[in-house]
Amino acid sequence: MEQQIADLAAKLAELEAASVAAAVTNTMFAETFYYLTIPLMILIHAGFLAYEMGASRLKNVLSSGVKNILAFAFVIPTFYFFGWWIYWGLPTGITGSAGPAGISGAEYANSIAWGWGDAAQYMGPNIADQASGVFFGAFALFAATTASIMSGAVIERIQTIGFIILAVVLGSFAWVVAAAWGWHADGWLVTQWGLHDSALRVSCMRSQASLRSGC
Repeated sequence: MEQQIADLAAKLAELEAASVAAAVTNTMFAETFYYLTIPLMILIHAGFLAYEMGASRLKNVLSSGVKNILAFAFVIPTFYFFGWWIYWGLPTGITGSAGPAGISGAEYANSIAWGWGDAAQYMGPNIADQASGVFFGAFALFAATTASIMSGAVIERIQTIGFIILAVVLGSFAWVVAAAWGWHADGWLVTQWGLHDSALRVSCMRSQASLRSGC
C-alpha cells in the first residue's frame, strides 16, 4: 500500500512538472509569435502606403501617404491610453465585470492596462514578464492596421481630419471591442456562444466603415 502511494506521488510530481514545462513552452511560442508579427505588420503598413500612393492621382499622392503615417501617429497613442484598457476591461460586456477566467473586468484592467503607475510595467519591456509587453505591441499594431486597411478603401474619398477621427474610432475602440468579445478568453461570445474566431468579423467591420465613409 505504501509503495502504491509512493508511486502515485511520483507520477503526480511528474505530471505537475510536465504541466509547468508545457506552460513555459506555450508562453515562449506565444512570445515568439508576437515578436514575429510586429515587424510583419510594420511591413504591411509600408506596403499599404506604397500601394495607396501608387493608386492615387498625382495631386493626391502626398495626402494618401501622409494618412498612412498619421494612422500610426494617432492610433498608437490612443490605443496606449485607452484601447488596451478596453480589451481587458470589457470582454464580458459594457458592465466591466470579471469573467470566468478571472483575467478581465474593470478592476483587472486597472491593474495591468494603464500606461502609468504600477500597471505600466505590463506595457513594455519587463524581465519578469516577457510576454505582456510584446502582446501589447502586437495588439497596438493590429489597431493601426485596422486604420490602414480602412485608408486603402477610402483613397481620395476622405479628408485628412475625417480619416484621423475614423481611424481612432475604428482602431482604438471599435476593433478593440470586437477583439475583447471574440478573442479574449473571457469574451462573452467565446464563453456563451463558443465562438472560435477567424478574422472575418474584423474585416467585415472595416469594410462596412469604408463603404459608409464613401457614401
